[in-house]
Amino acid sequence: MKVIVCKFYGTTDVLSLAQQAVPTPGKHEVLIEVKAASVNPVDWKIRSGRLLIKTGLRPPKILGSDFSGVIQAIGSQVNEYAVGDEVWGKFDSFKGGSYAQMVVARTSQIGLKPVNLDFFQAAAVPNVGLTAYQAMVHKARLQPGQQVLINGASGGVGLMAVQMAKAMDCEVTAVCSGKNQALVRSMGADHVLDYRQDDILAANKAYQVFFDCVANQSFFRVYRTLKPGGVHIKTMPDMYTMTGQLIRPLSVRRPDHIMVKPSHGDLEQLKKWIEEGQLKPVIQQIFPLSSVASAHRLSETGRVVGKLVLDVASVDINQPN
Repeated sequence: MKVIVCKFYGTTDVLSLAQQAVPTPGKHEVLIEVKAASVNPVDWKIRSGRLLIKTGLRPPKILGSDFSGVIQAIGSQVNEYAVGDEVWGKFDSFKGGSYAQMVVARTSQIGLKPVNLDFFQAAAVPNVGLTAYQAMVHKARLQPGQQVLINGASGGVGLMAVQMAKAMDCEVTAVCSGKNQALVRSMGADHVLDYRQDDILAANKAYQVFFDCVANQSFFRVYRTLKPGGVHIKTMPDMYTMTGQLIRPLSVRRPDHIMVKPSHGDLEQLKKWIEEGQLKPVIQQIFPLSSVASAHRLSETGRVVGKLVLDVASVDINQPN
């Protein structure tokens, strides 16, 4: 099978197409033929060495976290899936593994693919969908009817967050560039701010949740926008969210960050919303697996609207090196 390997930290030059043996599933695992995988900003941050505090002296040999595909074999103790099932899933981003044509996954890492999504759309959801869901629901404890601001609303996580908050009947203020305002409004945002022209921190005690999807706002500036008991939650940690919580206004909850985890149960909630028409992925571009370097370079610009997806099935599994 073909995989994209990353043997060293560095530029996109460290990514290369290679041949590896097909893995064998353990008794609680399934073997999946991957049809599509997505490229997330965390992938190139790992590849470049920015996150080596999490990944160690060498990067994961195979990058990538979320994927969709078809089960080809099941372990002896797997009862909830069968060969031929169409599934989606997510690995731990810091361990990687989805830039490959065949993967082994635990049943806790996957779920049945939503019936109304193709493989490309399905691969675009798990990482950003779980990030938004775990941040707003598990961490921030967002409740129906509350007010939420989503900073970075036109990115992969942001677009999911806007739709989820509306699915929960919340009032959503979205922040993005002017050119993406129409898209964000079409996803349900009640109010849209242009970060180039509007002061996104002008509101006083307006939000129960300030979800910072681009992690570029300081809690010391954000806290004035929070209602009593409100929370500022970021997609990337900083020293304050990691250590501190010692100095903060007593009226608001401690700032926090989200480290997304694979979760079958959370995937089931995303599947429900998708099949009900309340949540849909946005894909900017699909790349062949062999063009993963181009996808990384585009992601590094920080100007991606929605998601970038790899067409993993476009290369013959048995094609020689």
